[in-house]
Amino acid sequence: MDFTYRCNLRCKHCYFYNWQENRCELSDQEMLTFLHALRAEHDPRICIFLGGEPLLRRELLLKAVELFPVSWVATNGTLPLTDFPDNVVLFVSLDGPEEVNDAIRGPGVYRRVRENLKGYEAPFIITSVLNRLNWREFPRLVEEWPGVPFYVSLHTPSRALGPRDPFVLVGRERDTCIDMLVKLMEETGQIIATRAMLESMRHGIPDGPEECPVHKYLPCYDPCGHLKPTCTMHPADCSLCGLHCAHLLKALEAADPETVELARRFLIADTVDETSKVGVTMDRKRQDIPDDRFMRIVEEVIRKRRKLLEELAKY
Repeated sequence: MDFTYRCNLRCKHCYFYNWQENRCELSDQEMLTFLHALRAEHDPRICIFLGGEPLLRRELLLKAVELFPVSWVATNGTLPLTDFPDNVVLFVSLDGPEEVNDAIRGPGVYRRVRENLKGYEAPFIITSVLNRLNWREFPRLVEEWPGVPFYVSLHTPSRALGPRDPFVLVGRERDTCIDMLVKLMEETGQIIATRAMLESMRHGIPDGPEECPVHKYLPCYDPCGHLKPTCTMHPADCSLCGLHCAHLLKALEAADPETVELARRFLIADTVDETSKVGVTMDRKRQDIPDDRFMRIVEEVIRKRRKLLEELAKY
C-alpha cells in the first residue's frame, strides 16, 4: 500500500516521483475504510506500507498497522521513529556508507538515520537499492551495521528508459554485483536472500509482467486506493527487474528448498527477534502456524503457476 505521495527527501534513483500519474490521496478516514475493506476481502497476513514517506501520516499509520496480523513499514528513517506495536517490522532505507548514501539521498541523511536508530529499541531491517552509484561500496555498509539484516533490491528502470537508465546495472556489471551479494550472503548471514533468488535477480523477469509473481500474487495500491496495473513499480522494465519480493516469489514458484525455508522464517514471522541471526539461518519470532499450513500456501503458489502454464499451452 502506497500510503502517501509526500516525502521529505528527493532520492536520485527513486521511481516514485518519476512514475506517478497523479497526486490524489485518500483522506485519513477514507484510508482506514479502504484498509478495512481490503482486510475483509483478502484477509492478508502481511500489509506493506510504502510511500512516499509513511511517517508523514504518523497518527493514521499507527491506526492502520493495527488492522493486520503483521505490518511492514518502509521509511527513510529521517523522521523520529515511532514506538510501533509488536506486529510491526520496520524497514529503514540506506544506500551506502555516509558519503555514498548522502550523494544519493541528500546531505546529512545518513547521520540522521543513525541517530534516530540509536533510540529505537525494537529490531529493524535495512533496505538498500543497489545501482551504478553505490553497489561497489555496499560491503562497507554491511560492515558498518554488524548483525543487522539487509533487504536488498537492484534498481529497476522504467519501460521508457530500460537499459538506458543511468542507474541500472546491466551486463557484466550486474553479474559482478550479484556475485558480490552471493559472497556477502554466505559470509555474513546478513543478506535476506538465497542463491535461487539472487540468480533470478541476475536475469530479471524476462516474460513480465504476465509472468511477474508480484503481479500475480501481491496486489499493489496507490495512495488513491487504485490497484496498480502490474506491480508497485509500474510501469517498470520487467526484463531488468531487481525487486526483492519479485525474486523471492519467483524462487518460491520454483519450489527452491532454501527459499521455502527462508519464506517460512521471513513471511510467517510476527517480528524480527534476533537481528544477529538473519539470512537463511535467520532466527525470528514466529506466530503459532503449523508447518503443514505453510507448505499448503507454497503448494498453492506452485499449483497456480502450473495451471497458468497449462492454460497458455492451449493457445
